[in-house]
Amino acid sequence: MLHFTALVLAGDRPGDDPQAGAIPGRKALLPILGRPMLEHVLSALKGARQVGDVFVVANRVQKIQTGLKAGDTAHKKVRFLEGGGSPASSVLMALEKLKLPMPLLIVTADSPLLQADEIDYFCEKSIGLKGVDATVGMIEKSKFSVRHPDIKRTFISLKGEGYKACNIFALLTPGAKSGVQFWLKIEKDRKNVLAMVAGFGLGAMLAYVFGTLTLDRAFERASKVIGAEFQPVIMANPDLAMDVDTLAHAVVVEEIFSKRDQS
Repeated sequence: MLHFTALVLAGDRPGDDPQAGAIPGRKALLPILGRPMLEHVLSALKGARQVGDVFVVANRVQKIQTGLKAGDTAHKKVRFLEGGGSPASSVLMALEKLKLPMPLLIVTADSPLLQADEIDYFCEKSIGLKGVDATVGMIEKSKFSVRHPDIKRTFISLKGEGYKACNIFALLTPGAKSGVQFWLKIEKDRKNVLAMVAGFGLGAMLAYVFGTLTLDRAFERASKVIGAEFQPVIMANPDLAMDVDTLAHAVVVEEIFSKRDQS
């Protein structure tokens, strides 16, 4: 079986303001049901058949490592790496300096709801796409709104549906590196949808503004601009759109865990 190397982005962004609801301290160690958020992600990776080695990358990574229980880092070959100044720069470092092998699965420490079977589904779908350099996990807004009608998350409104990336990515070929380099250029605009769309050119921005941009056209345009073939993988579980950016999000995630345990 072809195994993915997993890279877990567990660093903190500079400038996060606790007064604005950001998580104080090390975000990856925020307790969710009494366990650091990162431990939930590592447990999911441990149970995934498609995952081999696991690398956790973060700024001041030693503090992340010491904040975890030994049992949660002993499985497989979990290693801790000092990261770059941002998520994109950390991924680029992993490719260029550390030369981590592909296929490379990228997940984030703030996605504690991710489960092993969902990781396997994403990996299998990604590998099954022919001629593709990289994939992005996506959630449909309509499904999320039905499941969580009172929760607001940022979705990109496209023709017929809205979508949100759910912090799971696959780099399948060396060509995917150009996508990481492009990500490095636009990641400062991650909360500004229009600015991000504008990064793909005037045509994409106008199509978005006038409501004619579909998901397929968006990825077709992005692939052309980046110079590598990117494709979406639609994930079935809308809960995966609930990454934890604030303390309020953490409360919602704990409620989802409670409902999951009761079902």
